[in-house]
Parts: sequence; C-alpha cells; structure tokens
Amino acid sequence: MNINELIETITNAVADQEELNAWSTIEYDRGYRVFENIDMRNPPEEEDCPLVVVRPSEKSGGMSRSVKSFTLAVDCLVFDDGIPEEINGVIRFKGGRLVEEFRTMVFSHILAAIPSDCHIADIEVQYDTVEQFPYIWCGMGITIEQGQIIGVNPYE
Repeated sequence: MNINELIETITNAVADQEELNAWSTIEYDRGYRVFENIDMRNPPEEEDCPLVVVRPSEKSGGMSRSVKSFTLAVDCLVFDDGIPEEINGVIRFKGGRLVEEFRTMVFSHILAAIPSDCHIADIEVQYDTVEQFPYIWCGMGITIEQGQIIGVNPYE
C-alpha cells in the first residue's frame, strides 16, 4: 500500500455515509462534504460545512524498520454562529460539541475501513473552537502502520 491508496480508502470510507448525512441534515439542513486535500487560497465557506478534509501528513519506511508508517491529517469543520443561551449561569456555545460529535462519527468509519494488514498505531486530536470562530475545527493526526511484507516496496 502507498499513501495515495490509503488516502483514497479513507476518503471513500467517510464519503456519503448515511449516519453522517442524517446527522448533518438534522444539525444543518444539508449534507456534509468530503475533500481530498484542500486549497486554502479558496477556503471553505459556511455552506460547505460540515466538512471533512483528508490529506497526507508524513510517512516513513525502510529496510531496517519492521513497519511502514503513514500519518494522515483528517480535519473536521463545522460552522456555528448561533447565539448561545445562558442556563444556570453557564453560556454554552454549541460548536465545540458539534465538531466532536461529527469527528467521532467520522473516526468510526475510518476505523472500519483500515485494511486488514494495517492498524492504527496512534491518534492525536486537536481542537480550535475560538481562533476561527464561527468555524469550529477539529484535526486528527492518524498514524497507520503496515507490517513489512515480502515483495512489497519497504520505502513506499
């Protein structure tokens, strides 16, 4: 497997999923979008959200390694400019909760799509609920490892 094949597998796994479409329709009255890479010169708009971006981050391999390692960046973005209500002295903005619900569903589809000769070695999750408000972002760095197989290029 190479990183492009893995990106295609993950992108296909999260695209047009009934569960994600249902959630998106309930929360946003529209479906969600999936991007393979993204052009930040033309960044996503409100109507593109919620969205998932799948892109390569890094890879490593070699003859001295027992596994090939691929790290993909999978970003989830929601838009929430709603005015929160204060309840019992607490003001809760909904976007942070929405992006985590969305991320959890996206990750479950990624987990189910990992090829049988691979495994998730590590996942790191970062959130930005303030800096890009009302866009709420959650990024996953997912490291997928594949054992070295005889006859397969250990560098790719």
